[in-house]
Formats: sequence, structure tokens, C-alpha cells
Amino acid sequence: MLQHLPREQWERAILGMLLSTLAILVGVLTVLNPLGEEREAFYPYIGTVFLVLSLIETIVTFHVFRRRFTFGSKVLFQILLGVIFIFGGKYLDIPTAILFFVLYLSFFIFSHIILGIDLYPNKGWGMAILIGIIGGGLVGFVVLLALRWEIAEVLSLALGLSAILEGLILGYLSLGVNRTPAYLR
Repeated sequence: MLQHLPREQWERAILGMLLSTLAILVGVLTVLNPLGEEREAFYPYIGTVFLVLSLIETIVTFHVFRRRFTFGSKVLFQILLGVIFIFGGKYLDIPTAILFFVLYLSFFIFSHIILGIDLYPNKGWGMAILIGIIGGGLVGFVVLLALRWEIAEVLSLALGLSAILEGLILGYLSLGVNRTPAYLR
């Protein structure tokens, strides 16, 4: 699938696949939530996941996609959330933590809609609609489950699933399915 690409583009595609796989693994680990309910350990863990995802998306944006601001606002917001959860997690109440996650998932939806349209101008609306539906479902999922489950279970599940989805999207776009993506030409 990649053999017809020039070497430099091939290397970028492979890097994108490796980083997307890392994002999926981070997502799976986050869903499993190895730290349980303890806020002093759990919130810094969530903050670290935000920072790791920010690093992955920054490398993919600048080196693989060769775009400057594809994930700009989302990455900056993730970094802010990472710092808040790491250094101020013990001061967060549950409604504020949920609000931060709803805002994060809103950024997730918006940035991927823009990404789809940016990379595939003629066909990006299908991806945009799909991401909107999935992302909107995640937002509703967080709000509904937060009313019934422990906060750590809800936040780890929501962040983990969004990281897995992020990895799948980045992997699909990095490799290109049955064709060369526009940004690799």
C-alpha cells in the first residue's frame, strides 16, 4: 500500500501509524484505569494522559500531516487540562471535572471535523458527520454516566475511548486506505 510512495512520505506514514498505535494503547490503559478511585493518584494520571496525547498529536500534525494548526486549539486545551489535573486535581470537585471533560470532547469533535475537511476537501463532510455523531455520543455518555457511576470510572472510560478513537483516526489518515491521502502527495 505504501511502496509507491517516495521514501520520505513512506517514513511519515509509518511514523503516523506508530503514533496512532501508541494513542490506542494509551486509550486502552486509560479505560482499564489501573489507579482506581483515589483522587490524589487518579487525577494526575488523567492529566498525564492529556499531555501524552498532546505530544502525539503535535508530532503527527507537524511531521506527518505537515500542517501547523490542525489540532492547535485542542492540543493547547489538552495541555491546560493536563496541568490542571496534575497540579490541581485534589482541588477539583466532580461537577468541575465533568465540565472540563465535556469541553474537551467538544474540542475533540470540532478539531476532527476541521481535520476531515482540511485533508479531504471533497469528501471530508462524511468524516465530519461521523465524528460529530461519535463525539456527540461521547459527550452524552459522560454526562449520563456521571449521574450514576463513580467519577473515576466515567472520566477514565471517556478519555480512554476518545484516545482509542483518536488513534484509529490518525492511523487511518496516516496510512491511507486503498489510496494515497492528499497530504502525502
